[in-house]
Amino acid sequence: MNKVWIVLMVFLLGACQTVNVFFPEASATRAADKIIDEVWQPVNKPTAKESK
Repeated sequence: MNKVWIVLMVFLLGACQTVNVFFPEASATRAADKIIDEVWQPVNKPTAKESK
């Protein structure tokens, strides 16, 4: 029975861990701008046949 309590306590202590990830602000801003530019591309781009 003691092993069950030990395993339970280890599990509960491990479950309380928090992982913090910090991103540099400039890199995050550049990545967001790139994604926004890619998403807002014009839908009707002229093809090679239409431009002639």
